[in-house]
Amino acid sequence: MKIKSSHRLHLTHTALLLCLAASLVKGQNVVNGSFELGTNPGITSIQLTAGDSTSLTGWTVVSGTIDYVGGTWTAGDGSRSLDLSGTSAGAIEQIITGFTVGQNYQLSFLMAGNTAGGPTVKSLQASIGSAMQTFNFDITGHSNANMGWSLQTMNFTATSGSLTLDFASLANSFYGPTLDAVAIAPVPEPGTLSLTGFAVLLCSLGIIRRRQSLKS
Repeated sequence: MKIKSSHRLHLTHTALLLCLAASLVKGQNVVNGSFELGTNPGITSIQLTAGDSTSLTGWTVVSGTIDYVGGTWTAGDGSRSLDLSGTSAGAIEQIITGFTVGQNYQLSFLMAGNTAGGPTVKSLQASIGSAMQTFNFDITGHSNANMGWSLQTMNFTATSGSLTLDFASLANSFYGPTLDAVAIAPVPEPGTLSLTGFAVLLCSLGIIRRRQSLKS
């Protein structure tokens, strides 16, 4: 069956619009969210102190100390992670750009805890813009080989085009909460879910290209 040129143009135009809609539903650009870029921590770890904005690509240590961990334990994603308590409770931050004001977003990250010592329950505080939440992790039954990384999430609404993302340890000890795989993604409005899913499907199938179905 032949498809008229006008129909081909209409289909191509529709697919382009849908692909554009799908491309708009993407995560913000968290730089170095899995901490794989930075000064090589080696097979153990190195300590970073407040004011350090170069050792951990994309991030600044804003208070206390943190441990940048290489091979001490199994990372949640990749080969590196953070202990947010070095010799004291530490905090890191990054300015995230590209938000749409009024849009709902979700912050996600992996959390565990340094199993070498107490407290048994490790706590950290995550904040972005005016949103703030405390997260806890119990290290009972875990070890360096089995950290038990747990996915944590926090929803928030963008109040500005750029927001400061901050993670702070609430464990004032040598053995703090551990952090990895930080990401931010928009939360689609319910009415756009079906459109987005269809757009992704069309894009993945290459509808915008002339395929066998469009051939004479």
